[in-house]
Amino acid sequence: MKKTLLKILSWAFYSLTLFALVLLLSDSGTSTGHSITSPTANEMVSNEIIVLLSKNSDVNSITSNNPEVTFTVKEAISRELNMWLINYHAPEGDSPQDILGNLMDNNNNILTAQFNYKVSLRENSPDDPRFDEQWGLSNTGQLGGTPNADIKALKAWDITTGGFTKDGKEIVIAVIDDGFFLQHSDLTFWKNDHEIPGNNVDDDGNGYVDDYDGWNAAQNNSVIIPQDHGTRVCGVIGAKGNNYNGIAGVNWRVSIMPIEIGTFPDIDEASVLKAYAYVLNQRKLYNQTGGLKGCYVVATNSSFGLDFEQPENHPIWCELYNLMGREGIISVAATMNNHSNVDVTGDVPTACSSDYLITVTSTTRTDELYGGSAYGPTTIDIGAPGVSILSTYNINQYSNAVGTSLAAPHVTGVVGLLYAAAHQTYIDYGNQYPDSLALLFKKFILGGTDQLGSLNGLIVSDGRLNLYKTLKSVERPLGSDNFIPTAYSLKQNYPNPFNPGTSIVYDVLDAVNVKISVFNILGQEVGVLVNSFQTKGRYTVHFDASSLPSGVYYYRIQSKYFSDVKKMVLLK
Repeated sequence: MKKTLLKILSWAFYSLTLFALVLLLSDSGTSTGHSITSPTANEMVSNEIIVLLSKNSDVNSITSNNPEVTFTVKEAISRELNMWLINYHAPEGDSPQDILGNLMDNNNNILTAQFNYKVSLRENSPDDPRFDEQWGLSNTGQLGGTPNADIKALKAWDITTGGFTKDGKEIVIAVIDDGFFLQHSDLTFWKNDHEIPGNNVDDDGNGYVDDYDGWNAAQNNSVIIPQDHGTRVCGVIGAKGNNYNGIAGVNWRVSIMPIEIGTFPDIDEASVLKAYAYVLNQRKLYNQTGGLKGCYVVATNSSFGLDFEQPENHPIWCELYNLMGREGIISVAATMNNHSNVDVTGDVPTACSSDYLITVTSTTRTDELYGGSAYGPTTIDIGAPGVSILSTYNINQYSNAVGTSLAAPHVTGVVGLLYAAAHQTYIDYGNQYPDSLALLFKKFILGGTDQLGSLNGLIVSDGRLNLYKTLKSVERPLGSDNFIPTAYSLKQNYPNPFNPGTSIVYDVLDAVNVKISVFNILGQEVGVLVNSFQTKGRYTVHFDASSLPSGVYYYRIQSKYFSDVKKMVLLK
């Protein structure tokens, strides 16, 4: 009895499986009627067809009504499902679609059939001719490296290659350095479209005359001197990708703001501070004018510093990272090219204590801490590739270089990609709380590393940058797992006034049911945005008022422990 029941169940399972497979494949052009569509752009395996046969059918019984076309069995894909891979042999010039149709027309025991296609990995590999030399982005073991000792760029580029936020903001990264070859064809430099170049007038009223191409903080003018160090840093951050030219940057598309601070070794601290002040000015203007002036600069790169210096002797330098951070700018800095413990010896800027600063040391192609780089269990945050890094150089040239100067821009580039990959709820939140978004993105970068034994206990994160894991953090809407609030709160919606949509941020302190409703000026409820059980965290909800008339509206949060109401204005 049990054996009979098992046979019945087995037959039922097989029949359901075949039925599901036939339904699944019936729209592929290989169903009854046998009208075979042309192959897609994906590559087929030559002369191979996959067939699914009815139960108990013999694959060796497959025949052809054309004596010049023959079929032979190559292998069983699944004997249980009676699924087989077969070869066909046909005269040159015969259409594969006709051969597949012939096969199905002449063999009633074939439930469905299809061509055998080559499957591609979901990795976005650029066509830049020297990309295979960029082990830091994709380490296949080239040059004696350890395969996969890289930042996982190929997988990350399937998410985004950079350039713009989801709502179209142009992402800008500021590079402070010794000079730049603005003519390099593999780099995209930011242009201040609010300024008319060469007219000796401060057209945008930002306090800087003719700053169309950037700014020379050392000379207090707009003349950018060509230099190699700054050009190399830019290439790591944002060399144009997939353009049949040279290399690929961490970002394939990003606008780089060049700010010159003089020629080494004659760079002074005052020039550095002026450079940061320029960046701060641009982002502050952007925030204050809603993007009408300034630019959406999200990060700075500083591949320079003062070896063995103590931050308490440079309080203004360190404080500028806080000032920029409050406007939404993450600053990235390279530590010393000296194998020493920054916690003990000091370094500026990488011993500065700003929460908005990410400090970087160098790792090798075998995932070791580079012997010529500094470390610090409480001062140095993260490792990134910094040995034999191929990058842009001079005018349309490329060369390898070593040092933390090349490690830091890998991390700076990731900041730009985070803003490009981020779900719109993150960008909306950053519009209202740019400082908090900067801190959150720093958290994602340090929390998304590949943990390395060679870095364990030597740096804050114990790991090397992983671009893919970092970007995965921002694909989903901003949710409760990203913040730990200390009090209930209901934030003012942004934008306000709005048309037709706006975002509302609120904090939940306990596991509780939360309801957020919208009312018109008469007190009538016109919508319920949230009515669910939520755990402790920060949340964002979007309100779409497309169907409502202009006017004043109120939104109210209600829970067991908290209630609040705020006003918003819909202006169509």
